[in-house]
Amino acid sequence: MPKPSLVAQQAAKAAEPLDPINLPALPASVQVGSIEVGDPGAQPGGYYIGFLHSRSSNYQRSLLEVPGVQEGDPILTLPNGLVKLAPFKFFLLQAKHYWASISDAGLLVETSAIGLRDRPELKEHIDTIMLAFLPDGKLAPATCTFKTTKIGAAHKIVQAIKLAATEGWFKLSPAHAATATASQPWLRVTATVSVRPYIGKASGRKSFIADSVVNPSQAADWVAVVEFFKDEANKDVLSIVGDNFNKRMAEVKAKMKS
Repeated sequence: MPKPSLVAQQAAKAAEPLDPINLPALPASVQVGSIEVGDPGAQPGGYYIGFLHSRSSNYQRSLLEVPGVQEGDPILTLPNGLVKLAPFKFFLLQAKHYWASISDAGLLVETSAIGLRDRPELKEHIDTIMLAFLPDGKLAPATCTFKTTKIGAAHKIVQAIKLAATEGWFKLSPAHAATATASQPWLRVTATVSVRPYIGKASGRKSFIADSVVNPSQAADWVAVVEFFKDEANKDVLSIVGDNFNKRMAEVKAKMKS
């Protein structure tokens, strides 16, 4: 019998069932799977993602430090510098959904657990903790706030994770079925965000609309997650990110009127 070709061997290997993806316990500050669906501002020590705008506090710094950066680009702020995320792909760990009014200085004025038709100044927000893919394929933990014209990008992955916790998810396609090897719903889904410019009809101001494409995660994605958790320093950073998120949530709760 002739020996199978290399391509045939690789195809057979890809078809083999993968070992279950089980991870160590995450830091207590990160409540994985908690989807309770303002700009978070500069977080202590960095580790946050913002969409660059000419009114951003780090706009001039980004132009100087990040080659080819443009308005609307997602920028990850780290303690040692800035990183443009292209593509902006991530796993979602935690999310909190609320409405808020923000001062000109970027501070929370008032928050609400629901949207109110007679309070248009209260804008929809989803604050998140994520594991974002760096340009080298590794993962970095960060917070990110989606609001107003970018809110739809977050809604898509929130809904996908909820679906990924049901049997219906695995019936959508062979690729969805393959994610059954991942032990937790958040591991079964990635989102990739795209941004395009938009001119507000009422204000005439330039803004940016974010959208996302949600896909069932693949073996290469899980490898990145497993490698991330092998490094104890990464878990320390994730704990810091969780603490930053919880401080933000305490501010949101303190300003909540409805």
